Amino acid sequence: MAYFKHHSKLELEELAYSFMPNKFKLIIQPINSGLINQTFLIVPLILCEFKPFLLQRINKEVFAKPRDIISNYLFLQHQLITKQQNVNRSKATLKIPKLLINQINNKYYTELKGNFWRAFEYIPNSITYNSLPSDSSFDNLFRALANFHYSTTDIPLGKFKITLPNFHNTSFYIAEYKKALDIFIANNDQREGIPQSVNSIFSYANDNISEGLLLEEAKSKNILSFNIIHGDPKVNNFLFESTSNDVLAIIDLDTLQDGYLIYDISDCLRSSCNLLGEESKALNDIRFDLTSFKLSLSSYFNSGFNTLNKSDIYFLPYCIRVITYELGIRFLTDYLLGDNYFKTSYKQHNLTRSKVQFKLLNSIKENWNDIVDITNNLYTSRI
Repeated sequence: MAYFKHHSKLELEELAYSFMPNKFKLIIQPINSGLINQTFLIVPLILCEFKPFLLQRINKEVFAKPRDIISNYLFLQHQLITKQQNVNRSKATLKIPKLLINQINNKYYTELKGNFWRAFEYIPNSITYNSLPSDSSFDNLFRALANFHYSTTDIPLGKFKITLPNFHNTSFYIAEYKKALDIFIANNDQREGIPQSVNSIFSYANDNISEGLLLEEAKSKNILSFNIIHGDPKVNNFLFESTSNDVLAIIDLDTLQDGYLIYDISDCLRSSCNLLGEESKALNDIRFDLTSFKLSLSSYFNSGFNTLNKSDIYFLPYCIRVITYELGIRFLTDYLLGDNYFKTSYKQHNLTRSKVQFKLLNSIKENWNDIVDITNNLYTSRI
């Protein structure tokens, strides 16, 4: 019987052993967080025989060139270690989990049956959240994001290989959505066989396409700060210390790339200020929380790492709308195409996820004047 859909338990053990100097008895624990890759925690059967670590399968259906992901990660890892040795303690660089070397091929990955695997150190006493539990966690999260941006400012653009073409290209996602919708409608009797509740989501996505294009003119004028970005800095891509709620590390760097800083900030705000999280089914309760927004943005601006310009500040609220709409149509497109990209756990899961983002977008628009005022006031009054 398969331990999961790609490999048996015995094969997973052999994969784990390739990253270990000795074949100690071990326990394999699936980790169910994450929408793309498959991750397992490897722990010793006998305490202290080896340090626990993470074994992860990179989804090649999403990332066609996984070696580029490894190359990018190793480059960043080296840069952060070097910078850590040369900065004062008050501006310490943010940690990322260390990649482990394959003891057999002396590389930082292994392959089996066409699948691509890597291993990371496990950071003890760490926890991830889908929604943040306290004011201090908001503060720590956004100071950590600013720290990450600071830590990568001296890396020249063009150093990282593109691992996901057209990532955060909202025009591309809109075109993909339109193509997927045409196919879906053609296969469902020209909408007559589609429930009205589903049709209404298509109508919303179609009526709000302009939301995804709010930054196109600004991008064409090259007035927004362009730097190294994480690409997917949602709440559960930060590791918190389990008791203090300090941020220990930033994870899931597969989309590391050159990009606009406000995309990272906006995506983190989109994720954190939805207090019910992306997986909620309580659609009527989804909202963009202004108190959390003010606390989060204040923490970023006052971190000591802030490098945003005036154009960034003006367009930051618009970017929150863009990134929310973008994720909504990405979930919706995946639903239309049969759920091939994001992992799902029930029928219409991606459809529900898209509804969450569209509800959040409505809340952002309803609170638009407050969001703009808070952004401007926090920036002008920053320390």
